[in-house]
Amino acid sequence: MKAFQLIFVFLAALSAANANVVISEIMYNPNQGSDTDIEWVEIYNTGASAVDLSGWKLDGSNFDDIIISPGGYIIVARELVDGTDDDIESFEAYYGNGDGMWSSADGDYMAVDGSFSLTDDDFIEVSSDVYADSVNYSSSWGGKDNGKSIYKINLNGENVRENWAESIFDGGTPGKNKNNNGILISLQVIGTTTEIVDVGLPDDSSKGGHQILPVANNVRQIEVSADVNSQQEVIVYAELNGNKVQMVQQGGNGTYKIFGGNLNMQFYDMARNYTINVSVTDQNKKTIYKMVDFEYLPLISSVFDADELNFGSVVSGMSSNEKAVTLKNAGNVAIDMSASATDLTNGQDVIDASSMQMKTASNYFSLSKAPVNVDLNLASGANSNKQVYFKINVPGNANPNMYYGVVSLNAIEG
Repeated sequence: MKAFQLIFVFLAALSAANANVVISEIMYNPNQGSDTDIEWVEIYNTGASAVDLSGWKLDGSNFDDIIISPGGYIIVARELVDGTDDDIESFEAYYGNGDGMWSSADGDYMAVDGSFSLTDDDFIEVSSDVYADSVNYSSSWGGKDNGKSIYKINLNGENVRENWAESIFDGGTPGKNKNNNGILISLQVIGTTTEIVDVGLPDDSSKGGHQILPVANNVRQIEVSADVNSQQEVIVYAELNGNKVQMVQQGGNGTYKIFGGNLNMQFYDMARNYTINVSVTDQNKKTIYKMVDFEYLPLISSVFDADELNFGSVVSGMSSNEKAVTLKNAGNVAIDMSASATDLTNGQDVIDASSMQMKTASNYFSLSKAPVNVDLNLASGANSNKQVYFKINVPGNANPNMYYGVVSLNAIEG
C-alpha cells in the first residue's frame, strides 16, 4: 500500500532581514543508535515568506543554498545517510526507508547534513548575518537516556524551560507537528480527588467542536469557563500560546465551582488548531489538567471530524462508552488507513496503548504503538465517509488521575 500526501508550497519574496526561522526540536541523546549517527536538529519557518538559507549557519556549520518555505521544516542531521564508519546507522536508516539516500520516498520534509555535536546540557544557534535564534537547553528539559526529543511548544515564544517539552513519541517527530496529525485523547479515572468536569469555549460555527472567528484588525477575546468538582479551595489557570491567566470563581457551591477568565488572540495569528490548557491546583498542591482544542478560522480541512476524544469519567476496571469518528475520503482514489496509539499517561502512571480499542465493523480490536493496517476500501466521492468507533478498557489497577495519549490515523491507498 502507498501513502499519499499533497503539499502546496507558495514561495514569497525571500527576505533574510524579516526571517522567522526558529529551532523547533532537538534530538540530543538518541538511544536508537549512537549520538554520532542519530543526533539531529529541526528548524521551522514561522514567517509568511520563504527564506533563502545560503550564508546561514547552524552551530557554526554553513547551510547549502536551500530555501525553507513558510510553515516548512528542515532537519539538520549529524549523519544524514550512512558514511564510511563501521556501522550502518544514520538518520535515513532510522527515519527513512533505509535505501542509503534521502528523497521524497523517505518523508515529505527536507533533511540535510550538518556538522555538530550535542551534549546533555548545551547551547545551539541558527543564524544569519542579521538574525539569530538560540537555545540553551538542559537535560532537565527531558529527552535524556530515553530516545525522545525535546520540542518547542509555542513556536513564536521564548526559548525558556517553560516553553519546551519532551516529545511523547519515541524518536521524536522530525518534520511533523508534535501530535503527529493525530487525535488527542483525554481520560478521567474516577477517584476522590479534584476533578475538572468541563471546560467551555465560545463557538462561532455550527460545525462540531469549537471554531472561533478572528476580529479584523483587533484582538479577539476568548471567554473560557471551567466547572470544577472539589471540596477544597482551588486555584485555576487557563493557558494559550504561553500566555497564562488566573481564572476567577463566578459561582457554584462548596463542592461544585464555576470559574471564568479571558484569553486573547491577535487578528494576525495563523489560522490553525490551538490548545487551551486549564490547570487546577488544590490545597494539597496537587495539580490536574484538561486540554481543549479549538480552530481559529478559516477552517482547515481534515480527513476525520475530531481533534479530541474526551471519554469523560470512567471507574478503574470498567470500559468507557464508545466514541464515533467520521472518516472522509477527500481524495480521488479508494483508501484504507493505518492506526496506532500511544500509552495513556499523566507523567507518572501509564495505561498501556492496548487498552485503546477500535471498531470499524462489528468487533473491537486493540491498538498498539506499531501501526496496524485497517481495510476500509472507502471509495472517493463528494459524500464518501465512514464511521469508526473507539473505547478504552481501564485496567483495575489504574490510579485516579487525568491521562492523555494520541491515536494516529493515516490514509493509505486501498
